[in-house]
Order: sequence, then C-alpha cells, then structure tokens
Amino acid sequence: MRILSFISALLLACGTTASAWAADLTTIERTIAKEPVYETKTPKYCLLVFGPEAKMRVWLVLDGNVLYVDRNGDGDLTGKAERVKSFNAKQRRFDGVDLSLAGGKVHYSIYRLWVKDNGRVDIMVKRKAVKRKAALAGTDMLSRDWMNRDPIEFADRPQDAPVVHMDGPMTLKPMDNNQVFVRGTSCPFPVMAGTPGLGKGTFTHFLLFRLGDPTGVAEIVFPHRDADSKPIVVKVELKPPD
Repeated sequence: MRILSFISALLLACGTTASAWAADLTTIERTIAKEPVYETKTPKYCLLVFGPEAKMRVWLVLDGNVLYVDRNGDGDLTGKAERVKSFNAKQRRFDGVDLSLAGGKVHYSIYRLWVKDNGRVDIMVKRKAVKRKAALAGTDMLSRDWMNRDPIEFADRPQDAPVVHMDGPMTLKPMDNNQVFVRGTSCPFPVMAGTPGLGKGTFTHFLLFRLGDPTGVAEIVFPHRDADSKPIVVKVELKPPD
C-alpha cells in the first residue's frame, strides 16, 4: 500500500513548529540590482532566501571558478567582497562565506558550496550562535545548519533561478518518495525536517547532528479500500533509529 499523503508534525526538540504555511516563492521578483562584468559568457544564477517570510535574500552567481555572493542582501554584486575565489584550484568549492543580513542583525555563513563534475551544486548554510531552547540540554549556544537535499542546477538567467529557502518554516518530507508499505509488516520510514524551495533539488533539510536526534509525532494518511470511505489516519511516534 502506498502512502497517500504525509502531513505535519514534529520539532518540539528543534525549537520550531512544523508548518505548511511557507512564503509563496513564486511571487519573488528574481532581478539583480547591480551585476559585475563576468569573465565567462555563461554565468549561472541561484537565489537564497532566509527566514519564515523569505524576506532576506542573497544572490549567488557562478562565473567559472569565481562565485559572486550578495553578502549583505542588497542586490549589488559589484563590491570587492562579493567576489569569492574557489577554495581549491582543482575544485570549484567555496568555504566560509559570511553573510550579514537585515542590517547586520542576522548572520549566516555559507559553510560550504561545491560544484560537482556535472555542474550541479550542493550548498550548506549555518546560522551563527542562536540561543538554545530551555528544553534542550547542554550548552547555551548552538549553530543551526541546513543543506539542500539534492544537487541544484543553477539557471542561465536570474528570472529562471532556483530559489533555495534556508531557515524557513519546517515541514516533514519522506526521504524516499516511492516508499511502499506492506500490510501486516513493519518497516523503517526515514523522514527529513526542512523547507521546500522553488526548483528541482531545492528542499533544504535541517541537519540535526548538532542538536541530537529529536522526537515527534507524524500523521500518515492512507487511502481507504472503499473509495467512498474516509482515509485511514495513523499517528506515528518519530524517534531515532536504534
């Protein structure tokens, strides 16, 4: 029996509530105020957005072995600091690019951005030093990390750029969209906590290894064998694997 739909639910331990009400990324105007003169004729574009309402926005432009990063989110890529060289001459990898957004009130870091051999891109972002919730044991400060689930293909034009939503409202997503359930048997059901983006591969999952594994509850909705009957709703406790 295949899953019909996967609905909400977790994240008490993450200090965040699961939500289906993310910003409408399709309404974001994908234009750049100022662009540099690129060395190649084929720059590639991607837009990072941050926060529940996606109001903080950072343009990324790959220009050969150079990455342009709108570090302060003002739409101007012409400043000297916006031009970042590859971490390794043999690889297109860019590490530790600091972002200062919302007038310097919010700080993130592109911990690592690396371009694979096929041109697709993995991005890992950290939010610096946020206060721990009282429910969490341990130290008082932590960093939060996000990463796209699948490699992202940057676009040829800003207006076609994928939109990657970091630090947004979280929901749950099955790790395997083809998960199959067999009546009368049990099986693992891996899920991710994260935020949908706009474009292929843009779902960003919240990396939990710094927090420990949280617990929560999910509702799984199965179709009823009788089409006129209500779906079957099962609540499942989410817990780390043994």
